[in-house]
Amino acid sequence: MFGSSSGVDLTRAKSVSEAGALAVMLRIQRGVGLSYSSGVAAGRLRLFFDASNADNALFWATHLCADGCAMNPDMEPTQATNHELADVLNELKSRELIFHRPEWGTSRSDFEHMTAADFWEVGASGRKYSREYVLRELEKRCQNPVADAWETSDFHCRRLAEDVYLLTYSGLQGTRKTLRSTIWQRTTAGWKIVYHQGTIIQDSVAEP
Repeated sequence: MFGSSSGVDLTRAKSVSEAGALAVMLRIQRGVGLSYSSGVAAGRLRLFFDASNADNALFWATHLCADGCAMNPDMEPTQATNHELADVLNELKSRELIFHRPEWGTSRSDFEHMTAADFWEVGASGRKYSREYVLRELEKRCQNPVADAWETSDFHCRRLAEDVYLLTYSGLQGTRKTLRSTIWQRTTAGWKIVYHQGTIIQDSVAEP
């Protein structure tokens, strides 16, 4: 990914545009010499690096994305979970990534128990999947388990209605990054998943 001779790590940036903005401000404020790889993303970053002064840097950092589209600096929301939902947040975090937590279930009956009767899902491909289809696929996976390492972060919880909550977070599987959303309902039989969606972060870059 992108780094600098000062040891400043830009790999934690959530997008190439964020990395570029951080990189150019480091260059102007600290005189840091930056290195970057070849390719489209790096070509865009060159626009940041070649800015001749702070005004030019601010222009490129706030008006260009990695793919050249217009960029609004206020595009991404600032999210903070209400402190009153702290317990709910912790309970739901322990259950994500859904269907990948063996402590909460490894059989079809377990997955049936944790999903609402009208549960459905939108996959990273954009396709919609019914509860029955998901349960059938999970049953196949349980019969032939494989190593499946995930990292999760950036959790945010919001109450949508009485005992209904939206949980959003980021997921990382190898170099594949996704944004995840799950609607949970608290019932007398325990937590039920009503809906889930995974969206691939298109501008994530996996470079050595």
